[in-house]
Amino acid sequence: MPSDGVPSDAAPSEPSAADGFARTFGRRPDVVWFAPGRLNVVGEFTDYNGGLALPLALPLGVSMAAARRRDGQVWVSSAQVADRPHRLDGDRGIAGWAGFVAGALAVLAVPVSAGVDVHVDGNVPVGAGLSSSAALACSVVAALAELAGVDLSPDGLVDAAWQVEHDYLGVPCGRLDQTAAVHGQAGAAMLFDAEAGTVVQVPLDPERLGAELVIVPLRGRHRLADGAYAARRHGCEDAARRLGVPSLRHVRPDQLPEVARQLDAEAAGLVRHVVTENDRVVHAAEALAADGGAADLGELLSRSHASLRDDFGVTTTEADDVVAALVTGGAFGARMVGGGFGGSVVAVVPSGDLRPEGVVPPGGLVPPGGFVARASTGAHRQ
Repeated sequence: MPSDGVPSDAAPSEPSAADGFARTFGRRPDVVWFAPGRLNVVGEFTDYNGGLALPLALPLGVSMAAARRRDGQVWVSSAQVADRPHRLDGDRGIAGWAGFVAGALAVLAVPVSAGVDVHVDGNVPVGAGLSSSAALACSVVAALAELAGVDLSPDGLVDAAWQVEHDYLGVPCGRLDQTAAVHGQAGAAMLFDAEAGTVVQVPLDPERLGAELVIVPLRGRHRLADGAYAARRHGCEDAARRLGVPSLRHVRPDQLPEVARQLDAEAAGLVRHVVTENDRVVHAAEALAADGGAADLGELLSRSHASLRDDFGVTTTEADDVVAALVTGGAFGARMVGGGFGGSVVAVVPSGDLRPEGVVPPGGLVPPGGFVARASTGAHRQ
């Protein structure tokens, strides 16, 4: 289960649930799987529109330890929840993080017939827009699939984890987060094409870039359950139908003036954001590949934030203020990340403003709680 935050005085690293499992259940786990959270550098609200995004996997994530039982029961525990282990009864209406376990068992459709004990530990900040839910879904599915003898390819893991969130738990998400959690590589961002379902690794070398990507969690937690995220997804889908295209991916930038004449201002704004955001993703990937591309990348992030604010209408006053303060203080650019209405801000910060080991010092340009985003590996067995 995700944690409440990341300390600013240490570089984040992946947790392991193995020792916690042993303390909780009095034996060693049979399997331990880790799946990372993700930072979406640019490409917000594009995946469910068949578009492009540029995420990277983080060393932060969720670790899932599991072992078979002999009595057909399923018991779950979490390092972040003080309650004692509890038994899952049924597979529907299970609240909180345990619903991911029930969902994974249902989606895999191959029960761990002898029963299973589960322990989860995680350090992705809750509500920070870093996809703690996809990290949980991927780690749980991977561990339970191994116990049940289900052989999942990487893309099969992506699809099963997406089904847990989208079909079982009812979250209207695309596949961006699960794809980033599975296909991440150290030292690289991923150019993700949602329509084609492809991933191209884009080297991310801070020294070559001349800057670091720094994450600043916001105080306000982002919310998906209030319906605003779903409303915008439905708005995009309705706009595509009215424009006669299968998805907004098929609207070209030169068609935006005609879109503004065909649709009302709110719908046209949704379309404009998605179309221009896809273009920003392409140019951001080019900036990462260029020597000294930090200024160009930062400008693209700032334009993305302006679009999220003015066209998509999902930023908050806090996010706007933090972005403005970072840019005024010397960042090349910044934007809000996550599903909207809170989350985190990512900034392109000159390397000289950070400690050599990649830790953000207190005070100065980056607010307390900020930390450097290091591109890490995707889901793997621990």
